[in-house]
Amino acid sequence: MKTSKILTILFAASLVFFAKSSVYAQDDLGTVLSYMNTDSARQYSQVLTNAMSSNVNSGMFQALKPGNKFSVYFGIKACGTFLNDNEQLPGGLKSLTVVPLAMIQLGAGTVAGTDAFIRFLPSISIGSYASINAWGMGVQHNLAKDFKKFPLEIIFRLAYHKMSISDSKDVQVVSLNSWSQSLIIGKKVSIITFYTSLQYENSTCDVRYTDRQNVVKAVNISLQNENNIKVAAGFNLKAGPVNLNADYNFGKQNSISFGLGFGF
Repeated sequence: MKTSKILTILFAASLVFFAKSSVYAQDDLGTVLSYMNTDSARQYSQVLTNAMSSNVNSGMFQALKPGNKFSVYFGIKACGTFLNDNEQLPGGLKSLTVVPLAMIQLGAGTVAGTDAFIRFLPSISIGSYASINAWGMGVQHNLAKDFKKFPLEIIFRLAYHKMSISDSKDVQVVSLNSWSQSLIIGKKVSIITFYTSLQYENSTCDVRYTDRQNVVKAVNISLQNENNIKVAAGFNLKAGPVNLNADYNFGKQNSISFGLGFGF
C-alpha cells in the first residue's frame, strides 16, 4: 500500500474518531469562505491558523543518544488539537471538536550530540472539502553530550514547518509557515524516557479566496497564531528498535500526540 494511502486512511480515521458527525462538506473550503462576510471568514481562519500551528509543531520527539553513535529513525506521528467551546471550523467541519494531523518523520544522528529530522504529509484529500499537504525539518542538540555525568537530558530544538490547503480545483487557499523553538528536559528510567518541554511557536498564515457575496473580488487575509507558548509532558518507550511515545500539550489550545517509530 502506498504511503499516501496509509496516511489518507489514518487521517480519515482520525476525523471519524474525533468528529461528532460527518465532516465531509458538499462545498470545498474556498467556496464556503467565498459566501461569508469578511469578519466571519477571518474568525474561522484564525481558528484554523491556531489549530494548524499547534498540529505541525506537535509530536516531534524522538529518542536521542547523547554520544557520537550514528542512528536513524523512521516513524509516523499523529496528533490532534482540541477546539475550545467557542471555536468552529467553516462548512462541513463545524462538528469537528479535534483537528487531526499525521506525518511521517525521518531522523538521523547523532553527530556530537546533534540530531536532525524531516517530516512530511503528501497531499491527501479530505472528501470534496480540501486537500492538504505539509512538510517540516528540525535540528536538536542534547547537552548530555557536553556534560557527561549530568543526570538529565537537556535538548534544544529548532524546527520549521509549512502547510498548504487547496480547494477541489487544486487552487491553494491556505498557506502556513511556522517556526518553533523548544527546551526539552528528559530522564531515562529503564526503557522509558519521561520528558517535559517548553516551546515557543511563531506562525504566519495567508488565506486567499474569492468573495462572491456582492461584487466578485479577491480577498487575502493574513493572520498569526495566538497559541505561542506551549508546555508538554510525555514519555518515550524504547524496546529494541521500537519507539513508542505520547505527550500532552498545554496552551491556548491543548493538543495530544502519539508516535510509533523504529530506531537503529
